Amino acid sequence: MNRKSTLVLVCLVVVMGILALLSSRRFDSQTAFHGGRTAIVRLDPDDIVSIRVVSDYWNTYTLSRNETGIWELTEPANEKALETAVYELLETICSLPCIAKLDLPADDSELYREYGLWEPSVQVAVTTAERETTFLLGNDTSAGTGVYCAVLGTDGVFVTSRRAAEVMTRKLDDYRETITPSVGAVKQRV
Repeated sequence: MNRKSTLVLVCLVVVMGILALLSSRRFDSQTAFHGGRTAIVRLDPDDIVSIRVVSDYWNTYTLSRNETGIWELTEPANEKALETAVYELLETICSLPCIAKLDLPADDSELYREYGLWEPSVQVAVTTAERETTFLLGNDTSAGTGVYCAVLGTDGVFVTSRRAAEVMTRKLDDYRETITPSVGAVKQRV
């Protein structure tokens, strides 16, 4: 072999190696990359029309965007929602950080029990014009680094940040404009 054909062969091997490396990096279609971190799902806050949060009888509520774009509590009663709290919830849902992902089938009930996802502490259903995405929030991780989270219909269990889980599990009164938010809740900006 002459020098020219050796150089062509080396370049070909390098290009094939790069292509093999790029093709081995699979990108989960349910996972988006936002601002340098991985988010659990890809949602645009402008597309969200309602959010239903279910934790217990007293803290089951629905936030909906009316025809003028204003967010309201539509369940348990119709009333204006505290905008700052709603927008923080929207931001959290759309950039819900994925600290880690455990590759498990979506129907693995024993492991769902272990992570607190068989009977989740909070279920958050986010509705857009195209689909509904339901998040299940379970137990804290044993190391205390995050909270287990599943998305209905998606394989695997995610770990999200404790701060994101706190925002998603806020109580009904934290969204009422007529009641002063509890300690740790979002205060309305002046």
